[in-house]
Amino acid sequence: MKKSMKKFFAMFLVAALVLVPFVKVDAADPIVVENEQQLKDALAQEGEVYIELKNDITLTAPLYVYGNVTIDGKDFSIDGTNIVPLPEAPSNKSIITAMAGSELALTNIKLLNAPKYGVQAYNGGAVLVNGVTIQDCKFGAILVNGGALVVQDLTMIRNGSFEEGKTGNGIELGKGDDVTEDPYLVMDGTFTTQEQDTAIWVAENDRLMSEEDSKLMFGNTENSEFKLSLENNALVVKDSEGQTVTSSNAVLEEITVEEDTDEPTTPEEPVQPGEENPSTSDNFMIFAGLAVIALGLGTVTFRKLCK
Repeated sequence: MKKSMKKFFAMFLVAALVLVPFVKVDAADPIVVENEQQLKDALAQEGEVYIELKNDITLTAPLYVYGNVTIDGKDFSIDGTNIVPLPEAPSNKSIITAMAGSELALTNIKLLNAPKYGVQAYNGGAVLVNGVTIQDCKFGAILVNGGALVVQDLTMIRNGSFEEGKTGNGIELGKGDDVTEDPYLVMDGTFTTQEQDTAIWVAENDRLMSEEDSKLMFGNTENSEFKLSLENNALVVKDSEGQTVTSSNAVLEEITVEEDTDEPTTPEEPVQPGEENPSTSDNFMIFAGLAVIALGLGTVTFRKLCK
C-alpha cells in the first residue's frame, strides 16, 4: 500500500473513531451484560453496538472487536487474570483487541491484570479511551500495533511489570509481523500515570524499523489539553502551559516519525443510547457499509494476529 493511502486510511479511522461513537444514528438501547459469555455475545452483534457492564467481569479468553462498539463500564472492571489465548491466535493475551477496520470506544471502565496488554489496536483497528484505568497488565497498558489510539482520559498504573522491579510500557507503539498499517497516536485530552516508569514506548525491534515505507504517526485535536510533539528524537507530551509531562524513549533513527496536522474535532454534546441525531441520519448507509467492510477485514486478519 502506498504511503498516501496508508495515511488516508489512518486519518479516516481516527476521524471516524473520534466522531462516530458520540454521534449515534438512532442509537439502540444499550446491551447490559453481567458475565463473560454475555459480553462476547454482545460483541458479536452487527451494526453499532453499545454495551454497558452491570458488574465486574473476569475473562477466560481474549475479547475481539470487528465492528463499531462502545463499551461503557459504568465504573466496573474487566479482569484478565485467567485469560488463555485462543488456538487461532496463541500469542494474543490482551484483554480486548480492536481488529482491522473496527472502532472501539471504551468509557468509564477498568482493565486489570492482563497477561500482556489491557487493549490492543491491531492493523488498522482504532481505539478511543475516555475515563479508562488500565492497571497491572504485564506487557503494557495499550499496544498500538499498526492501529490507531485516541486518548481522551486515561490512567495507567503499574503496567509492563514482566521484568522484576520494573514497571515499563504504558502505551506501546509498534508494528508487528504481518501488520500492514502504521501506528497512529492522537491526543484529545489528558492521561495520568501511577508507578509507571514509561508512559510511551516506541518499539525498537519490529517492522517500524525494518520496513522502508513504515512510519509512526501522531497528532493532536484542537482542544486537547495535552499535546504531542517530536523533540530531540522523542515523543514529548506537554500540558496546556507548555510544561513537559513525559517523553518517550529515544526513537531510533531508522524509524520515520510524521505529525498529522489535520486535527479531528469532537462534538460538544454526546448523543446517548436511545436518542436520535437527525444530522447524521443521511449517513446511515455509509456507516452500515463501513461495518460490513470492517467485518470482512477482521476475519481475514484474525489468524495473522501476532502480539
